[in-house]
Amino acid sequence: MAIVLIAIWLAFLQVLVVLKVLKGWSLWMKLSPVIIYLSVFLMIIVPMNFAAPVGSAVAVKNSVEVAPGVSGFVSEVVAEPGADSVKAGDVLFRINPVMYQSRVDELEAQLELAQIRQKQAKDLLRKKAGRAGDVQTYDAEVKQLQARLAGASKELELAEIKAPVDGYIPTLLLRDGTWVNAGQPLLRLVESSENYVAVAINQANVRHVETGQGAEVILKRYPGQVFQAEVVQVLQANQSGLWDPSTDIRPAADPQVEPVWVTLRLPDDINLPAGSAGQATIFTNEFAKSHVIRRIMLRMDTWLNFIKP
Repeated sequence: MAIVLIAIWLAFLQVLVVLKVLKGWSLWMKLSPVIIYLSVFLMIIVPMNFAAPVGSAVAVKNSVEVAPGVSGFVSEVVAEPGADSVKAGDVLFRINPVMYQSRVDELEAQLELAQIRQKQAKDLLRKKAGRAGDVQTYDAEVKQLQARLAGASKELELAEIKAPVDGYIPTLLLRDGTWVNAGQPLLRLVESSENYVAVAINQANVRHVETGQGAEVILKRYPGQVFQAEVVQVLQANQSGLWDPSTDIRPAADPQVEPVWVTLRLPDDINLPAGSAGQATIFTNEFAKSHVIRRIMLRMDTWLNFIKP
């Protein structure tokens, strides 16, 4: 902006010289661009960085790693990769259920026999022809088999791996016949949620940023467009400032001035894939007059997205 103002000023002075309103380029004329630059920088640019901080923005989404709860051979892959939505509860793939079904059938048969013996023992005890210890033994056996059957039934249920949340699968390499282990992540489900972007704001400029403030976002994916947004979170920590529990002696700190991440919420009616990059400006409650200048600069940048990568 300062460069534009200086160029306009120099052009104005040149016109005055050509029209002989001024006799030539005097010392004050030569020094005036420096004075203009410093004035604009100190009176507009610096306050604007505090009042309307700007930073690089990237679209972020929550994702879930999907892993089977049991081991076995994959018998069917139902899900397909792509942008088509997957609903929570939809079957993603199946593990061959034969050994789990056979275990359930075996335990059901054992439980049925144990319940018959339990009933017979109770009938004999009522007729005073049996022992209380036999009834207690069969009671314990029935409870044990019921618990084992519940576990086996759950394993059989887990042979069908279902989507835990609504979303889509960006990449899927799983194939029928693959042996998979319980707890082994096999695919990633990107959650369908509200559109959020994370903005990296310089630490010196984030002091006035608060939740609920308005913002504007431009994206490389949508050149020429400006999206309205709202601040929903100002992260109060970054990785360099966190200490993990450890028995090691903490080394001397090497502080890095990392940016503060600010989360913005965008409208839900735009297609915003995770990783979409751009720029964002947050409009704080300070020095509101500078907001107009920042809006103009942001719109200049979004139109430049047509020609610059």
